[in-house]
Amino acid sequence: MSMLNSTLIVQGINFLIAYILLRKLLFRPAVSLVMQEQSHISSLESSIDSRKAAIAEQEQEKLRRWKAFQQLFKNKIPSYQKQFEVGKMALPPIQYHVLKQEQAQTLSKDVADALVAQVNHVRW
Repeated sequence: MSMLNSTLIVQGINFLIAYILLRKLLFRPAVSLVMQEQSHISSLESSIDSRKAAIAEQEQEKLRRWKAFQQLFKNKIPSYQKQFEVGKMALPPIQYHVLKQEQAQTLSKDVADALVAQVNHVRW
């Protein structure tokens, strides 16, 4: 019976030594790695949240500028309409250049000669 008790005590001591060694050599580094990863993930999440907030702020600024531009455009349109109304605006007269009979014949002969030269240049 005393052998059984001493064996049980030796096994208990061996178990405690193995537990302490495993805890110091295996569990502590693994737990520290998990904690580092969790802190890194939380920092990434906070960075994402701050960037989302910055993007939302930029979108709000764009929307504000767009609305300000629309209001400015609405305010300016009546003055431009008054200034450039077709019935009231004086357009410059259109001048047509009329060719004389000789100039028209010379021009048509030059165009015909150029076309004939282009057609003769092409090989069939």
